[in-house]
Amino acid sequence: MFNTKILLTVAFLFVLGFVAFAHPSGPNATPTPFGGVALLAAAAAAYGGKKAYDKNKMDK
Repeated sequence: MFNTKILLTVAFLFVLGFVAFAHPSGPNATPTPFGGVALLAAAAAAYGGKKAYDKNKMDK
């Protein structure tokens, strides 16, 4: 369980880093609309991972 928490924490910070630095900079830059989509995808992956972990734990 401890390794799973560490893995999820590192994965969340990794995705958060991509979201934070994905936006272009400059005076005439248009913002990218994928920040919320990336966070939603990360949340869905974490939820699916938890469901798979729980199912695997129940099968043992």
